[in-house]
Amino acid sequence: MYQVSKEFYIAYAHRLLDYEGACKNLHGHNGKIILTIEGELNSQGFVIDFNDIISKIKKHIDETYDHACFVNINDFVLIKYLQNSEMKYVYFKNNTTAENIAYDIFLCTKIKLAEIDSELILKKVEFFETETSKAAYE
Repeated sequence: MYQVSKEFYIAYAHRLLDYEGACKNLHGHNGKIILTIEGELNSQGFVIDFNDIISKIKKHIDETYDHACFVNINDFVLIKYLQNSEMKYVYFKNNTTAENIAYDIFLCTKIKLAEIDSELILKKVEFFETETSKAAYE
């Protein structure tokens, strides 16, 4: 099997519930996402055309995650504030840790990838909360 990877960058805000430390406060990050896609070569010699990744998957990532506030569904104070504002936000079932963000992006990207080509496999999502801190889900 062949593999290709594509990087994306997002800006986001979040805070952690039930956490003792600075990250209990609302703060922002510039995150990096690396998607690794696996498959056989098509008739043109691609696993997937990078333009398809950009036009379909990057578009979804930008519309959903970029410049959004990531919020735990149990964070009632922040949810109330966000619902009364015009800010963009994304719900998470758990704390918005790098691990849970990687998992959420994996699930959403897997659906988008299947719309492009059902034979392709989303092998891994790596999510960098900072330049030196990453989590992955495969």
